[in-house]
Amino acid sequence: MGENAVKNKIVESLTLNVKSGEAKIEVLLKGETSQINLSLNYALEGTALSITNVQANREWINGLADMFKDRYSKISLGKSGMLVDLLKHLF
Repeated sequence: MGENAVKNKIVESLTLNVKSGEAKIEVLLKGETSQINLSLNYALEGTALSITNVQANREWINGLADMFKDRYSKISLGKSGMLVDLLKHLF
């Protein structure tokens, strides 16, 4: 399923601001009246992406972030350098 297909089904609008070491995301989901604001810190360490300090304006998202923080604290990007190079370019 392509990005546009997903966007047309569940996302009304999406804004992503990425600065060195941090990202801010604003997303309005279909059927919702207010957007979700999410901020996080990230680091690209070799072939791993670390995500920390996830904060949202919705308590349930903060709860999910806390439950899964060990899983995304260090995400292996695999041995392929292509994804790592893409992320370095984006971040």
